[in-house]
Amino acid sequence: MKKTILFIFHQKDFDGGASRSVISIIERLLSDSNYNIIAITPKNGQISSYLRKLNIQCFIEPYKYSMAKKDFKWIIKKLIFPVINELVLNRLYFKLKNIKIDLVYTNTSVIEIGFYLSQKLNCNHIYHVREFGKEDFSLEYLYSLKRRRKLLGLKNTKIITISNSLKQKYIDMISRNDIELIYNGIEDNFNQKNYISKDIINFLQVGTINFGKNQLEVLKAAKVLKNKDIYNFKINFVGPEEKTYKEILQNYIKENSLEKYVEFLGNKNSEELKNLIQRFDVGLMLSLKEAFGRVTVEYMLGGMPVIASNTGANPELIRENQNGYLYNIGDIDSLAQKLELFIKDNLKIKEIGVKAREIAFQNYLAETNYQKIKKVIDSQIQ
Repeated sequence: MKKTILFIFHQKDFDGGASRSVISIIERLLSDSNYNIIAITPKNGQISSYLRKLNIQCFIEPYKYSMAKKDFKWIIKKLIFPVINELVLNRLYFKLKNIKIDLVYTNTSVIEIGFYLSQKLNCNHIYHVREFGKEDFSLEYLYSLKRRRKLLGLKNTKIITISNSLKQKYIDMISRNDIELIYNGIEDNFNQKNYISKDIINFLQVGTINFGKNQLEVLKAAKVLKNKDIYNFKINFVGPEEKTYKEILQNYIKENSLEKYVEFLGNKNSEELKNLIQRFDVGLMLSLKEAFGRVTVEYMLGGMPVIASNTGANPELIRENQNGYLYNIGDIDSLAQKLELFIKDNLKIKEIGVKAREIAFQNYLAETNYQKIKKVIDSQIQ
């Protein structure tokens, strides 16, 4: 008899790596005759549309995050979100109680409804933690830390983290010794990179244009290069934009006459992003604290060397002078030196880029990730 797994998404569209990662898992589970998949999303959108194309039953319910930024809406969210989530929980249970659910799978740490739904449905729960929350997205818990620890300690819940850095945070929080570390896996859809000598070196930073992704530092490094009379480079930003932070970047660009060296390319779909990675030269991952770095692996699979901040999971992925270089947050001169190294030595781009692809291929492919996830899923199905 097929085992039914209920996947809970935190967003309606494919705006980040978390949803793309779990879709890869779902697609592989569907090819296995042992599983039946059901899903829940908070709104109709790209994800629900894609799931229905896969003939997956998808429920839409407006559950809310258990984390939020401490902005002017904080108090409203703190008061209203618990009420909404309680109503949604009861509606979902009513819809699902006559379906034999064998496992609930929550795909991110910013929602908690899976904890309660799994208890009501009397099944186990996988809680896949893919972000730090506060450190990378400036999100705070709407509820007490005591409540959070109680949920994370539930016996029916198995926690998976996507990096050792993230795992250590949760070990320190709840003292569990059974937290599973499974690095994300990425589909290898990249062609062999054509390395040619270039006059202009294109750097690519992919990610939401916001404070946590730290785009400002590479602009400061660009200023250092310009002051050294190094002009043959361009910084390319790809991703959705937070208006206030983008204005900060644009003001800095204007004040320092960097317009010729910087371009905002907007948000891109997977195919468009793949093409940019194949075309451009060096990837940037400068986040204040990256939980894993799906984009980092995409850079590597595309044959790009990577310059990354020495925080979060970046040191777990980047091997110095093998697949890229690390720099300390705030050390603009060091970052500028790493950029300059590739600008002045085209051969270095090929040398490290080839090795980067090799390392990614050996360690971070989607199939490798799936086999590890499937093992955990099977262990949790009652």
